[in-house]
Amino acid sequence: MRAKLSVSCETHTFHSDDEAAKAFLHELGRGREFRGVIDDKNMLGIMGLEDRGLPKHGVAELVRFSMPEKTFSRIVAELLFDATLASMDYFFRERPQRLRKVFTVIANNRNYAKEFFEDRGLVREGMLKRHYHDYRNESVYSFFR
Repeated sequence: MRAKLSVSCETHTFHSDDEAAKAFLHELGRGREFRGVIDDKNMLGIMGLEDRGLPKHGVAELVRFSMPEKTFSRIVAELLFDATLASMDYFFRERPQRLRKVFTVIANNRNYAKEFFEDRGLVREGMLKRHYHDYRNESVYSFFR
């Protein structure tokens, strides 16, 4: 039995199960690791990661953090973030290197997500004006470990 999943907010909307499935398959096809939290029928949040550069650089990017702004859940965000960081740490230790830096780019209108990242120690390094999707402004956040 297939559960119906939906993610919807101003900046991350899937208009159908097919569109959501295509986005998730795209992530998998690029070799990205991602995880999600669902309730009975809704995707509550998703976070993906990808290493950048060579393992000796110890850099990883959060390539997707989708959670509806209207229903932002700090508990879900913490679960996704902590599990993702643990996975990044494991990835680099297996090479044997260490995770040194994590960064992400996030739309400026994602206030709860930005506040969450700042509370978790990420620092806003700069802004990309009219970047990528719909020419929206996005902020670059990162932290060193």
